[in-house]
Amino acid sequence: MKQLAVAAGCCSALMLVGAVPAQASSSKADIEVTVLAPTNTPLVGDTAHYAVNVVNVGNRQADGVVLNVQLPTTHTSPDVFLMGDLADIDARCSSQGTKLTCNLGRIQRKSGTVVSFDLALPYTSAPLQLTATATTATAELSLDNNQAGLTTTLAYYKNNVAAAAPIDITSCTGATLTSFFECNVYPGATQIHNFQLEPNGTVTPAGSTSSILGKWSQPTPEDFLLEFGAPGNVSATFRGKGVPGGCFEGVTTFTSLQYFAPYRVCPK
Repeated sequence: MKQLAVAAGCCSALMLVGAVPAQASSSKADIEVTVLAPTNTPLVGDTAHYAVNVVNVGNRQADGVVLNVQLPTTHTSPDVFLMGDLADIDARCSSQGTKLTCNLGRIQRKSGTVVSFDLALPYTSAPLQLTATATTATAELSLDNNQAGLTTTLAYYKNNVAAAAPIDITSCTGATLTSFFECNVYPGATQIHNFQLEPNGTVTPAGSTSSILGKWSQPTPEDFLLEFGAPGNVSATFRGKGVPGGCFEGVTTFTSLQYFAPYRVCPK
């Protein structure tokens, strides 16, 4: 009987010891991050308001919380730049290159804070992505919800093109370029050409109708298409979207060349 009593006492002690880690695991911080898109889809080039919601959903305060936001980047090389214009940064944040670093300090349990900033984004053929990641000096219940992302969407201007109009094409070239914004990063690399849009849908050199360089069309008010080359032998294709100033921006692809040319096409 004494042996049974000792054994029962041991089991009770083990049960008590086993309960401690369960209590400890439930009293941890747990940072959750959400990236909030603008209320309305912004027009390309227009300033829009973005926000990151940082909430401590855990049962313990989180100390030393830091939020890092990776903003959209250019596809230039060797240097990479912010793809767009940043403004009205939260006072707790500082910008360095293509990133925001925000020192949020302590976040009490079951509480949160919002970090906001304004961003004007250009047309690009690549996704415009934001990624927000939060860390804390306090032990967390889970790290699975510390990061969130957002792929932004833009609306475009409806720019009607006259059936006969001169156009200016400003461009640059590169192996990985995705946006005319990247041409502006290196303005010395841009070049300007002048063409004429003819009523019959052809493209000719400015001041001359003797040679046809290609054809043009406008499938929708916000889209503009240029194809260079002889009929049935297109050598380059430009697909543009409507941007401010009555212009179109897009990337020209070439049939036999392994590089891209961002264009800004502006009817006069």
